[in-house]
Amino acid sequence: MRAGGVQLSQVKTLGPSRLDEGYAKTTQFYRAMGYVPLEEIHGLWGANPCLILIKPL
Repeated sequence: MRAGGVQLSQVKTLGPSRLDEGYAKTTQFYRAMGYVPLEEIHGLWGANPCLILIKPL
């Protein structure tokens, strides 16, 4: 990806305002891989909040 000029990677998961132990572990995994939370948005997945995380490459 870097060779192709990509500077950021993005992932989405369930936002922290909706408590869920499984998704909390997913967020922990992404953070351990170097992703940082950018924002939580509402309305993308119906009633479920979406957490967007990014990682500089």
